[in-house]
Amino acid sequence: MKFKKLKNANKREILESRNNAIMIALAFICALLTWYFVKVKFYDLNTKEFYNVEISTDAGDTNTGENDLKIINQLGTVKVTLNCSSKDSTRIGKNDIIPYVDIENLKHAGEYNLAVKVKFLKNIEISDYKVSPPIVKVELDKLTEKVVNLTADAPNIKAADGKTIGDKVCTPAQLSISGPSRIVDTISRVEAVSESSKILDSTEIIYSDGFSCYTEDDLPINLPQNSNVTFSSKTVAITVSVLTQKTVPIVASFETTDPNFDKSSLDYTFTPGEITLASDTGETINDTFGVKISLRDLVDENGIVYEKDYNVKTNLINKSGFDKVHFKLNNTNLGVREITLSNSNLHPMQVPSDDYDYTISTEKITIKLIGPRTLINDITASDLNADINLSNVESETLMVFPIDVDLSFKDEKYSTVWAVTDQKVNIKKTPKSESATQTPNRNVTS
Repeated sequence: MKFKKLKNANKREILESRNNAIMIALAFICALLTWYFVKVKFYDLNTKEFYNVEISTDAGDTNTGENDLKIINQLGTVKVTLNCSSKDSTRIGKNDIIPYVDIENLKHAGEYNLAVKVKFLKNIEISDYKVSPPIVKVELDKLTEKVVNLTADAPNIKAADGKTIGDKVCTPAQLSISGPSRIVDTISRVEAVSESSKILDSTEIIYSDGFSCYTEDDLPINLPQNSNVTFSSKTVAITVSVLTQKTVPIVASFETTDPNFDKSSLDYTFTPGEITLASDTGETINDTFGVKISLRDLVDENGIVYEKDYNVKTNLINKSGFDKVHFKLNNTNLGVREITLSNSNLHPMQVPSDDYDYTISTEKITIKLIGPRTLINDITASDLNADINLSNVESETLMVFPIDVDLSFKDEKYSTVWAVTDQKVNIKKTPKSESATQTPNRNVTS
């Protein structure tokens, strides 16, 4: 009986030991699987490569140098190779990688060769990585802004027949430019350029397709695509004025005090001989353009002035590209002769009816006669009208004042002769109560 009980106890112990061994084996296998999972998931290193990852020019404070320096060039792309855990390998993508360069401690603008570093998003920390290429060229500069005036160019805009293109005005008239100071500081003027191609017969608004920059010396500035220069507007309106245009001959408008003078007797030429005028107000353009020439200008102390330059004066728009014309007198039979007019030859006109008597105090004046030699030699003082027009004399006028003499010929046979003088005559103004007791040179009654 005791033997049987002992045998049963041994069987139970053997069975329990077998079960324990199985449990230990299972626990070991589970531990081994767990260790393998943790090892593969967290500790085994995987190699992962990312191509064409763009280098950031704005990765926080590290991309702002001292003195507000900024990266102004595009840094391109790099290849990033990571040695990371399987866990990180499954979490990280190309968009989680930020290559950058550190310029925080750089103080001066210029070009630098800097190492490319890498930041990671999603709280990923990986220190074992490789960047190719490891070094890139970096350009640093301050960013600045300025406002410049706008001009316009529309090379393909043409005018219809009888028209011409006038001013091109931009709206807005100014533009703000931002970018690296080494470029922006050189820009003095910006030209809005339109590539529109049209034939216009009236004023029209077109729009710019781009901008061209110029220096203070009006030299073009070539802006590369990666210059980082930006404009406050992408396009501006350009008002293209269309003007009525006409090319007309230049003629002399001779000025003289002799209404009988035959202006057609003077043979002359202008150089240039024509002028192109335009109007944007509908103002009529005459068939000729007159240059005012006083006959007094055609003689001086040396004799006849055969050539002289005159300014072009007009309310219209001069499209000819010149503002002076050269006048040449072609007459070859002209001569100059001087004669003297005495006080008695001077004739006051339009004498004021007031409380004053007017006396000519000038004794004589010298007159120059210009015309065909066969005529001027026979002229005497009696052939001339020497009129003194007092109609514009005012009561506040000085008691003695100078005034011009208007010269003309009494006989139309002298219509090709003109007379001039540089002298003025003096008129003395005396209250009538005083003039009765004075002996004047020559009294002029009203």
